Amino acid sequence: MDLFSIGFVVCTLSGIACFWLFFKCIDWFEKI
Repeated sequence: MDLFSIGFVVCTLSGIACFWLFFKCIDWFEKI
């Protein structure tokens, strides 16, 4: 794997993690 592929995978995974946290926060705020 070259550096570009590694960077792409890291960005994709961190992006998915950010979306997941964002939706979890919305879920949490709706429960309050």
